[in-house]
Amino acid sequence: MGWAQPGSRRGWRAAMLVGAFALSAVGCIPAGSHTVSSFGAGGVSPGLYRSLGKTADSENCTWRQSFESFGTPFFTGGSSDGPVYMELTGGGNVYLTVTGCITFWKVPSPWDRPLATPGQPFGNGDFLVGYEVAPGVYQAGATDGECRWTRVRNYEGHLTLRAIPPGPPIEDEVIAGGTASPGSTVTIEPSDYGFSSTGCGQWDKVG
Repeated sequence: MGWAQPGSRRGWRAAMLVGAFALSAVGCIPAGSHTVSSFGAGGVSPGLYRSLGKTADSENCTWRQSFESFGTPFFTGGSSDGPVYMELTGGGNVYLTVTGCITFWKVPSPWDRPLATPGQPFGNGDFLVGYEVAPGVYQAGATDGECRWTRVRNYEGHLTLRAIPPGPPIEDEVIAGGTASPGSTVTIEPSDYGFSSTGCGQWDKVG
């Protein structure tokens, strides 16, 4: 294919450009800083993205999308011990920062597969209700430290500020949330968009 010889600065630069174009073309987002644009222009497109979670050398997979170049107001998301969803809103000047995460891929895509089976046990992280987790009553297994869970209406992230003046209030992603101990139960409703947990071990369907 005519790859450049090692040590060729021009060859490395070309390879980096090809790699960046390839990631953009297949709808992938690696760690780093990005712009979100409906029109492309070198940025990533709005939509739902999926990652397997944190990299081997990271404590957490975290992401942040902001509506100002220096960070506020913004939405944040991520997980310390499971797969992660990220929903980018786009529109206007939106900036994205991804830290410690395995590369995100866009959902849906030809290679996308559910990471859990509806009605079967599942673990920590973010999961879509219906696609990966069936509605019903779930019991928490052995917890690892503090078990925290949330039922969500989207995966746009936890809202840091509730309004962007002078615009209207922005609805937070969380429908309900709390902590759980081993053996306690949570009801996932059919109307829930997703379910997320950390430190909770395995969830088993009991109703």
